[in-house]
Amino acid sequence: MRKRISLHGKWKLASFDHGQGDWSAPEATMSDVVAARVPGDVHADLMRAGVIEDPYFGDNQERSRWVTEKDWWYRREFSVPKSAIREKTELVFDGIDTFATVWLNGVAVGRTDNMFRQYRFDVTDVIKPAEKNVVVVRVASTVKTIESIDPKQYFACFYVPRVFVRKAQCHFSWDWSPQLPAVGIWQSVWLESYDAGQLTDVCVRTRCDGAVSFLVETDQRRLRQDLDGREHRGRKVETYVPPDKIVVEISGHGQRYRKTVVSRGQRNHLTIFMKRPQLWWPTGMGEPSLYDYQVALVRDGKVRDRVSGRFGVREVELIEEPRAEGGFTFRFRINGQDVFCKGANWVPADCFPGTVSDDKYRYLIRLAREANFNMLRIWGGGIYEKDIFYDLCDENGVMIWQDFMFACADYPDDDPAFIEAVIPEVEYQVRRLRNHPSLVYWCGGNEKTGSAGFKIHYGERIFHTVIPGICRDLDPTRPYHAASPYSMSDLGNDPDSGDTHGGCYEHAFKRGIEHFREEIAKINTVFHSEFGLHGPTLYRTLKRFLPADRLDPPNPTWELHVQDNPYNDLAETFSEVQLTVAERLFGPFNGVREFIKRAATAHAEILGEELAHHRRRKYHNAGAMFWMFGDTWPCGSWAAVDYYGLPKPVYYAA
Repeated sequence: MRKRISLHGKWKLASFDHGQGDWSAPEATMSDVVAARVPGDVHADLMRAGVIEDPYFGDNQERSRWVTEKDWWYRREFSVPKSAIREKTELVFDGIDTFATVWLNGVAVGRTDNMFRQYRFDVTDVIKPAEKNVVVVRVASTVKTIESIDPKQYFACFYVPRVFVRKAQCHFSWDWSPQLPAVGIWQSVWLESYDAGQLTDVCVRTRCDGAVSFLVETDQRRLRQDLDGREHRGRKVETYVPPDKIVVEISGHGQRYRKTVVSRGQRNHLTIFMKRPQLWWPTGMGEPSLYDYQVALVRDGKVRDRVSGRFGVREVELIEEPRAEGGFTFRFRINGQDVFCKGANWVPADCFPGTVSDDKYRYLIRLAREANFNMLRIWGGGIYEKDIFYDLCDENGVMIWQDFMFACADYPDDDPAFIEAVIPEVEYQVRRLRNHPSLVYWCGGNEKTGSAGFKIHYGERIFHTVIPGICRDLDPTRPYHAASPYSMSDLGNDPDSGDTHGGCYEHAFKRGIEHFREEIAKINTVFHSEFGLHGPTLYRTLKRFLPADRLDPPNPTWELHVQDNPYNDLAETFSEVQLTVAERLFGPFNGVREFIKRAATAHAEILGEELAHHRRRKYHNAGAMFWMFGDTWPCGSWAAVDYYGLPKPVYYAA
């Protein structure tokens, strides 16, 4: 059996100017060292140490920019008992943000350049059992690294160089997020040691009739693939097959099943037929029933490795069929029943995702369930969420529309090195997430260039060849489209087919916001996957992140926290839009408290009416997901739930 030693917890942290200094040697010393938490983020560590003030308060983010221009060095000492060491030992990182070099006992063992994938480094010949071991991680400045790349002919909203780095794109600013790139070891890290004869992957595929198929991969290959044993050039071909058995057990809802097959080599499969299985349903349609499974690799009567998890019995279809009135439907069907998708778009719960606690995820998903949301769209400019997020959605019957992490840009598909970075990311994420019944849809990304017009753009090879090829190979059970919005016409944001972005508010604002109901009545989409309106946060929240003398809008600090979108059709900033909407609908106001009451009411009234319009057209329009569920930092923007977890009035209207 494999042995794991967690390296979570206390590390040491220090910095050098980009490209300078060296703290990799085991005996090296450093001044100005602070305590770090892993998983976590450098900004959070510096704030706890008193090196920087809270970057979320006032305009402190401007004084924290230097953090992203440094190289940050993590260091930790640990010991490993001899009894924990097997034939092979690896140092495993579930997520480093982003460009890093890793040393163990002074030996460079690997590099990372992608926030979105796991890295496993072979340290078999470097680890020292029963002695002191020193692991060092240098995380280079992302900003300095990518600014050395010529952006050439590419386009991107907000910050062009971001397209070259596989990192949360919103970290470089968005119309609701600051330019405050996270940095550090943001996911789990551990030491893993094992003998040959291991399970390397388990895929579970289900059908509503109770057929549950397990596709099991091991590290034991046949030495040859000449399976029929025919003679070859006068000599008999011999094929070695490891003497392993694969044992699968399923339990749950008063049922238990067990099946054993002889291993065929690296790739294996078996199917268990369950009787009258309890199906997994989205909330509002039934219970999100889950079953437990265990897969064991057995040799000579002893378990060599074991993998366990959960699955749900469910089938998903995306129905795109001609409509009598023209166009095509875009309707999800779960277990043979059509479902109206209602929910919101999800962005990272913090600018520094390594700091988000499990309890915060539990709280936010509970809020989604209590609002009767049955779908969340994981937006393509953020992150592939942590395991606990998908576990909670499985348990609560919340379907997941999963974007791959690309947004609002050209992507350099003419660069072979970039394609080579994308492929293992997509393969890793599809393998990691495909057993979750809550995940019902793969989407290439958000608003790729050309998705709302006819612009010649880069990235087509990624979205139309690379990603769908991987999805068809590793997970043919779910639908995929290249982008959101998507349609069957040249105009990617065509409301007659596919999914549509954009709502009433810009049209209504230009005409006069009091006409919002008339503008909503004109909307005739078949699936509305992103629309919204921004509104202020609560007064008690506002006091937590703005100085007392900056509470009354408008002022530069207020504008900083509301952000703006230079690519929309309005001359006014988002702050000015909120002020104008509040006054046009409810009359003049006096002071920030009256402004918040009016603007928050307008936010709820307009978005609530737009959602009701789509629900009245149920199945003519098969889904309505507004922008957006929660904030990534303290601000007054589009979200229904503020950064601190307090629902805004619009949450209750949704």
